[in-house]
Amino acid sequence: MNLLIIVLVSAVWLLLAYWLYGGALARMLKLDPEAKTPAVELRDDVDYVPIDTKFLLGQHFSAIAAAGPIVGPILAGAYFGWLPALLWILIGVVLIGGVHDITALAASIRHKARSIAEVVREHMTRRSYLLFLAFVWIALVYIIVAFTDIVASSFVGRQELESGMIVSGGGIATSSMLYLALPVIMGLLMRYARLPLGWATA
Repeated sequence: MNLLIIVLVSAVWLLLAYWLYGGALARMLKLDPEAKTPAVELRDDVDYVPIDTKFLLGQHFSAIAAAGPIVGPILAGAYFGWLPALLWILIGVVLIGGVHDITALAASIRHKARSIAEVVREHMTRRSYLLFLAFVWIALVYIIVAFTDIVASSFVGRQELESGMIVSGGGIATSSMLYLALPVIMGLLMRYARLPLGWATA
């Protein structure tokens, strides 16, 4: 199948989900775009800092890249081919990821930016709270193990592409280090040298 068709169909699906399903979720949660966030109410320019929405998208996009969106499509693609991986992404981000993120974010904002564990502690019994903490701990251990395994395998492995080119783990490790260093440099330039966002991301 033509890659452009896949991209266009996926884009249309995600846009429709954003407008229709996202709007329905916003109405159900009674979101108020004029409400003050904890960044404004509790501003201290250290932990609570109001930020432009164009930066929030990038922060949220990187924050949600957890085990499900990353490991899931990789495993689905490796075992079942590209179509299950694509369906996992398109259906999963709308029906699972999107719902989880918007409800968790709304709950945190309505509770002065407290963590989901603190929100659970306020609204549930102590036994439920401790059970939730245990579940979160086990889930985090699983995520760390899964990411460590995948990263270690990619760093030490060698793979031959269809073109005959061999990709070694050293190149992947170098790319990862650059990926970690460049955002720090970009942030320093934008904060202290007042580099415009367009130039910083060009």
